[in-house]
Order: sequence, then C-alpha cells, then structure tokens
Amino acid sequence: RHFGYLESGEMGIKLKDELAGDNSPAPKKPTRVTLNHSVTFRRVAGEDPESEGFLREWLDDVAEIEASGEDAHILKFPPAASGRQVVKFEKLLEEMDMLRGKELKALGRAASVKLLEIDRGGNLVRLSVTGRGETSRSLDELRKLWRDLNRLPAIHVDSALAGSGTSRNQPETLLANLPFVEYLLVDGRKHIALVNGRTHAPGTVRRMDEVAAELCKQALREARPRRPRVVHAVDAAGPAAQELAKAFGCETEPQGDGYRLCLRDMDLDVVPLTPHLPIGTYLVLSDVRTAGEAVEIDGVPFNLVRLQGVSALTRRP
Repeated sequence: RHFGYLESGEMGIKLKDELAGDNSPAPKKPTRVTLNHSVTFRRVAGEDPESEGFLREWLDDVAEIEASGEDAHILKFPPAASGRQVVKFEKLLEEMDMLRGKELKALGRAASVKLLEIDRGGNLVRLSVTGRGETSRSLDELRKLWRDLNRLPAIHVDSALAGSGTSRNQPETLLANLPFVEYLLVDGRKHIALVNGRTHAPGTVRRMDEVAAELCKQALREARPRRPRVVHAVDAAGPAAQELAKAFGCETEPQGDGYRLCLRDMDLDVVPLTPHLPIGTYLVLSDVRTAGEAVEIDGVPFNLVRLQGVSALTRRP
C-alpha cells in the first residue's frame, strides 16, 4: 500500500511552520495552497492545534509503517488497554459536568436523559429521563465503568454492571456522549471504548469507524476470554426473557429472533422454538466440532448434541 499523502503532508507542515515564523507577514486574507490535487492547506488568522497535531502524528505513523516494510502491526492499539489510567476519575466528572442540561441520546432505543447534577458528597449523579422524570445513579457505577474503560479495549456496559439494578443504559449514555468515547458493535452488542483525542462534540455520540472497530475487536479478543453462552429455547421468547430478567436482576436486549440476558458470568439467549430445536437449555460450545443434528439459530449453523443428559450446540464439523 502506498501512502500518497506523505509528501504532501510534510510539505504542508513545512509551509505552515514557515508561515508561522517571526518574519512572515500577517495575513490579510486566507492563503490557499493545493498540492497534487490531494491535500489543501489554508493559512488563516486563527490556530487549529488539534488538526495540526493529528496531521503530525499521522505523518509519524506513516513514516514508521513505511520504514517497517508497511507492517501496520507496529502501531500499538489501543493505548488505553495498557492498564494505565489515562484520566483520573475526578477529571472525568469535570468533563461530564459540561454535559449538564443537554439532551443526551441513548445508543439504543432507550429514553434520552439530561444530566441535572453530579453530587459528589452524596456519591450520586442526578438525571432527568425523558418520559419518566427524575432519577439518580450511584457514582460507583461510573467509577467501575471508567476503570474498565481504561483497562480494556472496549466494554459492554450491561455485562460490566450485571447485578447493579435496572436501566444500566443511563450510565452508558452519559459516557457515550463524552467527546473521547465512541461506540461499536461486537457480536451484535453495543460496546463503548476510549479513543485518542476528541472525535465528536460533547453531548453527541459517534460510532467508531470500521477499521478502528476491527482493531478494537481483535484487541478485545486477545484481552479476555470468550464469555460462556447458554441458549434457552421456549415457546414464547419475549415473556420468558422478561420473567427471567426480573428473577436474575438483569436487563434484556434484542438478539436476532430472541433476547439476550447479560448475567455477570455468562450470556443467556432466550430464543423461540424451531422444528429442530425443542424446548430446553443448551450449552454453546463454539470451539468444539462434533457431529449431531443440524440446527440454526439466527442464521448461525450448529449441531445439536445430546449426551449423558447434557444438551449442547457445537460448531458444524
């Protein structure tokens, strides 16, 4: 792969530095320079350190990749997964204070929220939920999520807070609306991740681009083992999922034709019956290949195996 912007970018930075010199005349109007019909640089009276910093960092990355024979694996991703806390929790709360009074959009179909107050003394964050009125959440939830965000490439909030009550989308909404947090889908589930810099305005959400999301998923797979998964087939998946969620103290989210319950130690998928998948509970053994009766769940092929009282779904050989 050839990085055609490298020379243009370097020339642009050099031009900017020259224009910023002590002997450079003050601009009377914007000066535009176009290089190879690819990159346009403008000199204006105001500074744009964010864009300049990004370009300088990008040029360093390109140079490193080219020097290594275009091996992109030399770039470490994500830096936030190193276990080093990037921002202290108190600083996070200061950033979150800037969201006060804004209508904060949830990532899914949940109601939007407004941040009313961060009550440090009471260890609470007070919210107004559209259509539901005022409520509060413990700062301990945000503290745990922030610790996980700094430790892992991405987190699934419902799983991270399993056992911490209902409406766990509310702390997710607060974090996702911060300018240095983006969201992505991992196995169909919403995850949030810390990113370098501020990629969107406070009070808005941004989906991670495809390339970064793939790198994040790879890092996530390497950072932690796959969560155990159980499939429970019933006649009426919706009511059954709601009843189980109430009993187990967790929430449900749509998953294909059924629903997923994210428990602390495992995922429980409640799915409707099919002609080849009778009522019952099945272990999902994704790394096991063995013969059995062919079934499909949400378009994914499995083999149904019953042995010694155990019912399992294994990968097709």
